[in-house]
Amino acid sequence: MESNHKKIQLAVVDDDPDWIHTLRERISKESELECVHFFTDSTEAALKLPELQPDVILVDLQMPEITGVELILRLQPKQEKSQWIVLTSHSDHENVFNALKSGATGYVLKRSNLEEIIHSIYEVHNGGSPMSSSIARMVVQSFKPTQKQKSREESDQKSMSPREEQILKLLASGYLYKEIADQLEISQHTVRTHLRRIYEKLQVRTRTEAVVRYLKK
Repeated sequence: MESNHKKIQLAVVDDDPDWIHTLRERISKESELECVHFFTDSTEAALKLPELQPDVILVDLQMPEITGVELILRLQPKQEKSQWIVLTSHSDHENVFNALKSGATGYVLKRSNLEEIIHSIYEVHNGGSPMSSSIARMVVQSFKPTQKQKSREESDQKSMSPREEQILKLLASGYLYKEIADQLEISQHTVRTHLRRIYEKLQVRTRTEAVVRYLKK
């Protein structure tokens, strides 16, 4: 099993220096979190994030020059191990929805208290997807398949190995990565490796899409 003492590596992309200072102070008190970089410039983030490969990336949707959605679209294929959480100052459903479709795992309102933001980082790293019910419904609706897609999905799911089927079933039941690892007596790294293969077979990019495909099986 993986060591429970490995810190979660976090990167933050936000252009509000006061908010960044407050968040930095709060993160410094977390023994399980390590912030590898605070980016105030999204162009710099686009260049350096692929080298850093943090576990979790917290990104403001309203960044100048390169927006949060554009950053995810550009980098998500290069950030295989990273989970994205988008920050928004208000309930901007359309942009949040686009970010989730682009590969973000969840979102959090910037006005949330710091405890909620810290909790969302742990939740995403452990396999959760923090989002409101209204956004979740929009995501589910967007992935309703056509008849042709249904046939392809059925074919894809038939090619799943027994272990992949087990993991997908547990994922759809709401289990976190650590809980799946404990249940199957494998490491979290192995769980993530299986999930990458599952995503490839289902031709999806996020946990939400994979679960939706499984539930429509």
